[in-house]
Parts: sequence; structure tokens; C-alpha cells
Amino acid sequence: MNRIKVMYVSNEAGIGGAMQSLLDMIKSLEKQVNPVVLLPSKGEAESWLRTREIPYFIVPYQMSYGKIGHQNRTVVDKLFVNNYAAAWKITEIIKNEKIQMVHSNSIVTNVGAIAALMAGVPHIWHIRELLEEDFESEIYDKELAGRLHTHADAFVSISEVVKKSYHEKYGLKSTAIYDGIDPDRYKTDLDLQKDRHLFLLAGFIQPGKGQWEAVRAFEILAAAGHKDLRLLIVGKSSDKYVWSLKKYIKAKRLEDTIHIFREKQDLSALRKQCMFSLTTSKMEALGRITIEAMLAGNIVIGANSGGTLEIIGERRDRGYLYQQGDAASLASVIQEVIAQSEAQLCNVQKNAQEYAAGQFHLEKYAKEILILYKNASEKKTSWNINARNKLVEDLRVRYQYLMERQGFVEERKDFDKWHRLFLINNRWLQIRQQGNSLADFFTKNKIKQIAIYGMGHLGRSLYDELEESDVTVRYAIDRNPGTAMEVLKIVSPDGELEEVDAVVITALEAEEIKIYLEKKCSYEVIKLTDILTDIEEDRGKREARG
Repeated sequence: MNRIKVMYVSNEAGIGGAMQSLLDMIKSLEKQVNPVVLLPSKGEAESWLRTREIPYFIVPYQMSYGKIGHQNRTVVDKLFVNNYAAAWKITEIIKNEKIQMVHSNSIVTNVGAIAALMAGVPHIWHIRELLEEDFESEIYDKELAGRLHTHADAFVSISEVVKKSYHEKYGLKSTAIYDGIDPDRYKTDLDLQKDRHLFLLAGFIQPGKGQWEAVRAFEILAAAGHKDLRLLIVGKSSDKYVWSLKKYIKAKRLEDTIHIFREKQDLSALRKQCMFSLTTSKMEALGRITIEAMLAGNIVIGANSGGTLEIIGERRDRGYLYQQGDAASLASVIQEVIAQSEAQLCNVQKNAQEYAAGQFHLEKYAKEILILYKNASEKKTSWNINARNKLVEDLRVRYQYLMERQGFVEERKDFDKWHRLFLINNRWLQIRQQGNSLADFFTKNKIKQIAIYGMGHLGRSLYDELEESDVTVRYAIDRNPGTAMEVLKIVSPDGELEEVDAVVITALEAEEIKIYLEKKCSYEVIKLTDILTDIEEDRGKREARG
């Protein structure tokens, strides 16, 4: 097969697992492929691509998925309009750069499929996610997705479990090819002395990744007398989830046992220290983090589900499994593993490293991907041109129809939201810098017990500020409590609201919420911004008096 020019469509501009896998794939194909990478925005990936002298383009496009049940016709139509316009720009790049094939690095973006269809070049679709099982998400606009799937020239699943899932749900026939990983980046000497008391849990810190299971397991272990064990949780995260974890850890007095580090990219130093690595994801599609741990000589204890089960296996010769969703099971397996002899642990390390280095080898990966490229190129001769042209025309008509309707002007809602949040935070910071606390307002007004409406950034900040004060936060009111319910009682605004001295609204849509609550409650309802204003006015009066 002659050297070909391939456009790789990324679903991210940062350096997540999908991007790292993409860079490894490009490296494995460097002798056979001239790559061009497409990014949806500016981000960390740019410096990586420049360092490796890989050409790239930035065209704003959106991911074609979201939380289950959150889609509606307006969301779907706006998503289509945005991505169709982006696909036109991408088509121009395909023509100008003489791209011969498009390879979408994730099933969650459809712009590559649309652009390849318009430009008349083959399209490969990589499937890296178990959306429903792992992220509680789904592909939006399933009708469009189904039509685009029909014209894909090949699908690549990153594991057997992903292959089976998408075949059962969508009827997609894919080839399972494990990601190739550069062993030199992760492989370490197995003679290196590691701390048998240190456990590493790396990766995105979010509910589907199972950090709560690990925290509760270490709570059980500490109660059983294993106070010398330490858990390091490392990764990017959402503020709300980490806030809940930290509050729980503090409440259970586990601060010396569990440590959370965020936004740390290079894990090599920690992997050299830690003997054990945890993979607690609910349903991992493959588990790059597990493979990296194996290469680094970390003994993996993982959930018996998805790709984790597939990689570790059930023989206990390259890692250990626990019952997913059961913190007590994880604690039990940890107790069993730390009691293993040095010889037993060394044997598991060796088996796991050899397995990872062989099964996920870049050269093996490149050969399998190139076979797909060859087959996809040959498949072009059997395309149903009439069906492809019909879909291209249908997409054009839909775009034109939607653009003629009102409401597809670029909105500033997100910008306005963050701008308002910045202004409130700035006022709050100035109040604290001048030696005042929001607790002063409640003391002045003889308010001792409150409920907080909204557990977003402002609600969590208010809870934190009042935690050591004389003001008690009895409960919070939120439609989407998430893991904050592990910290305090949370009720729906539609439910019964227990009597308190006041409800404090921290949500940005405070005025309409205030009107709603005042009809529902007999006690005081206060906007957070009004509290800030009251404190600022008090300070102004004091300054005026000299």
C-alpha cells in the first residue's frame, strides 16, 4: 500500500486518553501515512502536534452526544447547523490538502463523516466509548447517525466489549483492534522498589470512574486497622464532584489516608512510587490507564466489568478483580493482595508488563489499521453513489431550511453566565479581603439555620464559608444534586421544604426562583447578591462615618 494522506478528526483539543491514543496511532503509521489533524478548538494538543511537526487545522465543531434524556428538537437542530457549516469548511481543507481518507477518532463527532461524504473520500470511524454504560450519555440525532453509519467504510472498536455493545445496540459491524501504546513512555524496571502502602487511582475524576468506591473502600480499610495505607487520586475533574469527595473525606477523617491531586499530566513519578493501581470505572471501554499501569509495573486491582475485565482477565496472573459497585469487595481484595508474598506480586508484575507490551504493541497496531485502510480504499469502487448523493442533498436541504428559520443566531448565554459569575465572585472576594464574612449578615439578622438553593459553584462556596460559623446549613435545594447529596441533605424544589430561618438563592436565575419560593414558603427567601449588597452598603456607611 502506497503512502497515503489521512485526516484525523479529534473529539478533543486537550490531552485526554483519546488524543494520546491518536498520537500513538499516528506515530505507529509514520512510515505509511502523511497525517493531518483536525481540532475542534485551541488547546493543549496544539503544542504536542507542533513538537511532533504534525500539521493541524482548527475548525469549531461540536460533539454529537449528551446526557441521556437531555436532547430535544432545538438542541438537535442547532447541533446539526453548527456541524454542517463546519463540515463545509473541512471539505475545503480535504480538497486543498489532497486528503485521501478521513479517520474520525471517536464516534461522538459526526463532522468527519459528513465532510468525507461531501468530498467523496473514504471514512473510518473509531469507537472509543461506551456512552450509555460509562457516561450515562447517548448519541443525539440518531436518525442522522444511522444514515451516516450506513456510508462509513469501516468501524474500529477498541475492545471486544465495545464491539459487542455497538453491534447489539446499533447493528454496527466493527473490527476490534486494541490501541497501540508506546511502551517507552511508560515501561519501567520491575526491580525498582515500590511502596507497598501506596495505591494510585488515575484518570478523569467523575462519577462513572468510581472514585467513591475507592474512597469508601479505604474508609473500610482504615476502620479495620489498615491506617498505613494511602490512596492517591489524580486527574482532571469537575469542581462539584471533587468538592463532594473532599467534604466526605474530611467528614470521615480520612485526610491522612486519601489525597486528591488535580490536573497532573505526568504520572510517571507517581507510578514509580506506587506498588498498586486501581481501576474503578463502572464500565471502561478499554482502559488505557490500566495498560499504562501494567507497563509501569503497577499491580492493578480493577472492576470486573467492561474493558477492565477484558485486560486483566480472571486468572489473577496479571491483576486482580473485585465486584464492580461494591466498596466492601474492593476493600476485601486489597486486604488479600497486600498480604501476598513478594514473589507472588513480582510474578503478577512480570506477567502484566509482558502482556501489555505484546498485546498493545505499536507495530502490531499499525499492521491492523493499515489493513483497514487498504480495504476501505478498495471499497470505494462498490459505493452506492446514488444513495450517497441523496444523503448529501438531504443534508443541504435540511441546513437551508433551518437557516431560514429564526433562532439560529449565535447565542451569548454561556458567555453571559460566566461573566455574571465572575462579577459575583469578584464582589465576594473583595468583601473577604476587607475582613468581612457572609456569616456577619446572618448574625446581624438573627438567622441561624438556612437552606441553600443551588449547589453550583456559588452554593458550594457559601457552604464552605459557613461551615465553621454559627450558621447551620440544614439542607440544599437542587434538581440535579449529583454527589453533593453525600455531603448534606438535598431536596427537589418541587418537594416539601423544611422550615428554616431563610432560604438563600445562589443560582444565577435568582429573581424568578425567588418569586416561586415566596409563594411556596412562609419563611424568608434571600438572593445571594442581596446579601453581598447589604454587606457592601454596611461597609460604605461605616466608612462614611469615619
